[in-house]
Formats: sequence, C-alpha cells, structure tokens
Amino acid sequence: MNFLEYEKQCAFQQEKNEEYLKIFKKELEKAKTAKRSIANHLTNVDFYINNYLLRFEPLPMNEGCKSIDDFLGYFYIYKCIWSNPTNIKITAISIKKFYKCMFKHGFVSLEEYQCLCDTIDNNMDNWVKECSKYKVRIKDFI
Repeated sequence: MNFLEYEKQCAFQQEKNEEYLKIFKKELEKAKTAKRSIANHLTNVDFYINNYLLRFEPLPMNEGCKSIDDFLGYFYIYKCIWSNPTNIKITAISIKKFYKCMFKHGFVSLEEYQCLCDTIDNNMDNWVKECSKYKVRIKDFI
C-alpha cells in the first residue's frame, strides 16, 4: 500500500471511528456519567482507535480487541510520556467500557469482547509493575 492509499484508508477508518465514539458518548450520557469522566473516556479511547490502531496500517476498531496487550503492555508504557501505573488502569477501564458498548450495539462479537477483557484482567498487574519499573529507570536517568 502506498502512502496515499494509507492516508485514504485512515481517513475512512477515522470517520467510522467517529461514529463509534458518538455511540459511546450517548451511552455514557444515558448512564448519567459525569461530563469530565465522559471527556476522559473519549480521549483515552480516541487515542487508542485513532492513533494506535492506525499507526502502521489502518486497522478497524474491532481489531483493538486483539491489540490491547501490545498497547497497554508496551506502547503505552514506553512511548507515551504521560503514562504511569494509574493511567494504565484508567485507560484500560475506558477501553473496556467502550468495547462493552460496541458489543452491546453489535459492532464486536462476544468472543472479541471477552478476549479483550481477559487480556486486561490477566495482564494488568504485570503492566503496572513494568510501568513502575520503567518510570523509576527514567527518573534515575534524568
């Protein structure tokens, strides 16, 4: 795929993702979630589906169910300067809520959603430990 085709496919995927984010926002508002929490959830999910999932090839939103380990266990820890153990947990909660909404609306299968949840549940402690160790090493370096 050449760069022009990549950009075209990314733009198409971002349009679709915008619709998913609107559905998610409505769901959060319906649940009477605080406006600030809604904004945080949307920011976290938007970064995942519109940045991380599109960085090498334009992956559709449902592929995010399979990519969460690399995102939270590597990319988020080592590539996102703002990452910390608490942010990993908060971001995971946002992503779980989003994919639960997507499952509820038929955009991901139960199997995909369960895979995402199991991956998060089984790896969270390791991600938090790794992030803590990395942040200590960075502080020592600076």
